[in-house]
Amino acid sequence: MSRIELLLVQLDEAYGRLSRRLEGLTDVEYLWQPVPGGWSIRHGTDGRWAADYDFPDPVPAPFTTIAWRLLHIADCKIMYHEYAYGAAALTFPDLEAPRTAAGAIDRLREGQQLLRDDLTGLADDSALDAEVGTNWGEQPSCQAEPDHVPGRGRVCRPGGSSGR
Repeated sequence: MSRIELLLVQLDEAYGRLSRRLEGLTDVEYLWQPVPGGWSIRHGTDGRWAADYDFPDPVPAPFTTIAWRLLHIADCKIMYHEYAYGAAALTFPDLEAPRTAAGAIDRLREGQQLLRDDLTGLADDSALDAEVGTNWGEQPSCQAEPDHVPGRGRVCRPGGSSGR
């Protein structure tokens, strides 16, 4: 099995598992805030819906709702596509948060399809060794070895960038 095929299997398995768990998710469940002060999505003063966020992350990290977590996964997929394979112009604030569960699930599906199309469009496994942007716009990162895995420095396969 090629590395591209392996990544596609892993991408599809993770997406399938999450999708099955999201079946029947209602808007009430999507927006439910079981504890005060948790992060969710909110209607901002600018009229747009957005996910709560602070940089750097507060310590301790706030509780996050299903809406926040689902949008985080969906938006990171879209942004990874944008910076690894796309125009690298979109920013997280450009992505208005869907205010419904169905809208967020659609965003997740869109991000999944973008990444599947990106991977299936690669010529061969050697294309995975190219340095590409991260989903938050930093350069460089190897596609096959994301540099945001906890406890690991960036290590790329032969032909990619050196580790740090």
